[in-house]
Amino acid sequence: VVFHYRTSCCDGKVLDDSRIMGAHSKPMELILGKKFKLAVWERVVITMRPGEVSEFTCDTKHTALYPLVSQSLRNISAGKDPLEGQRHCCGIAQIHSHHSLGHKDLDELQANPQPLVFTIELLEV
Repeated sequence: VVFHYRTSCCDGKVLDDSRIMGAHSKPMELILGKKFKLAVWERVVITMRPGEVSEFTCDTKHTALYPLVSQSLRNISAGKDPLEGQRHCCGIAQIHSHHSLGHKDLDELQANPQPLVFTIELLEV
């Protein structure tokens, strides 16, 4: 599936927007069933139709890995290696380490997980 996304905190602060991220901004392409780190995205996009724009507020238990996913997506949009700055361990171990993700907002989100709002525009299936 191909979609644009905007990720916000519940207070409205925008963390990421695929339409304006970096020099290489483009829609997200996700192959369903391949165990993407942010499983909630797979679950919500399959409920949508092409052209639909929907907003999903997701509990912390579904967004805990978002800081790592965001770091990779930001690296991709900047033309860098998506794994740059990540240590070789599972995502949960990285979340609990004191390793900086290189972005102050993501470090804060990693230290203080919270529900997130995903606004998704499904472009194609």
